[in-house]
Amino acid sequence: MPHHPPSAPSVKGVWPCRIYPGDLSHTSRVRAEIRADLAALPHLPAGLVDAVELCASEAFANAVEHTRSGQEGGRVVRSLTRPAHNRLRLAVVDDGTTDTTPRIPCERTAAEWVEAETGRGVLLIAALATGNPCTGNKRAGQ
Repeated sequence: MPHHPPSAPSVKGVWPCRIYPGDLSHTSRVRAEIRADLAALPHLPAGLVDAVELCASEAFANAVEHTRSGQEGGRVVRSLTRPAHNRLRLAVVDDGTTDTTPRIPCERTAAEWVEAETGRGVLLIAALATGNPCTGNKRAGQ
């Protein structure tokens, strides 16, 4: 009989890993599946769910854009765990680096930042992962 992992987390909170083709057309699926997985925790604030969803899609896009995951046959693995009742852990694993590893551009002027079409994803993830979008500057989930 085939084994089908549960879609809801265990007591500590572990969802099955999800594997995506390394193509940006799958970003909406990444977002939808994060939201669906987090629905198993009905008391999470909507703002926190939105923040995790945004972090997942930004990390997925970076993996596709800046690693071998975005090359033919590439893939991205997403895991989600809840190591404690007040903590979520999202991991996005790519197929390894290329020569386009993402970097935070440090030498932009204020005007260049306003006009820039890329280069904010890592900053956005860092800000959302360390702050609670619902209550201000506390760490997410605390």
